[in-house]
Amino acid sequence: MTARIIAFPSSIEGLHSKLAEHFGHAHAFTLITFNSETNKVESIEIIKNAVHQQGKCMTPIMLLKNSKVDTIVIKQIGRRAFLGFSQMDIKVFQGISETVKNNFIAFTKGNLKLFNPPTFKMEDKFDAP
Repeated sequence: MTARIIAFPSSIEGLHSKLAEHFGHAHAFTLITFNSETNKVESIEIIKNAVHQQGKCMTPIMLLKNSKVDTIVIKQIGRRAFLGFSQMDIKVFQGISETVKNNFIAFTKGNLKLFNPPTFKMEDKFDAP
């Protein structure tokens, strides 16, 4: 599979918005379909996030899975959300404190790290350095 759909928690400004601090509280997700074989963007779509509810982190995860997302770039993540993405086979990359566009560029250059925490407590979060 050469095309992948990468999600970035953002505002409705899409590429020019800052990467949201918390994916569940993001107003929207910017979805970029990227073909790694041709190294080209096939499409950019902005979808609105569901209203955040405490303990309902699977709602945005299912929204992304139903949109065929296979990768998400985020700044931090809690245990339950990480496990939810893992169950849905969505790879989680640690983003940088910049715009969606700059995070996408960093991703395509291989400059973002894959979250792969072996063990952590329920209250632990993983923050970008």
